Amino acid sequence: MVTSWPKNFPALGTGANDFARRVEQLSNGRMQIRVHGAGELVPALEVFDAVAAGTAEMGHSASYYWRGKVAASQFFTAVPFGMNTTEMNAWLYHGGGQELWDEIYANHNLKPFAVGNTGTQMAGWFKKEINSLEDMQG
Repeated sequence: MVTSWPKNFPALGTGANDFARRVEQLSNGRMQIRVHGAGELVPALEVFDAVAAGTAEMGHSASYYWRGKVAASQFFTAVPFGMNTTEMNAWLYHGGGQELWDEIYANHNLKPFAVGNTGTQMAGWFKKEINSLEDMQG
């Protein structure tokens, strides 16, 4: 599994390691996942392409990184002022979200799964650093 973060990065990197350990435990050792941190096998922002091309068997990343490849992908990760954890899980598992995600990733030979949730993304994404209220104008 290639990831978009260092293996020891709190929550995201360590979460990938926890997932790999749990899979091994639950499969009684029949399935083992080697976790590769960002840059070990592929650069952090090439996880999508590496898995789609078969260079890696699986990836652990955030779908908003792939908006340049699949515009709708950003809606399957936390977005500013978006859904909280409960709302996101309800949409994915009971509101058709997973089916939509499957459909748009199928064109890239990928099967997406939610393996964590960072909760609501606070504030926003900006092209320049925000240091004052005036920076919010426009």
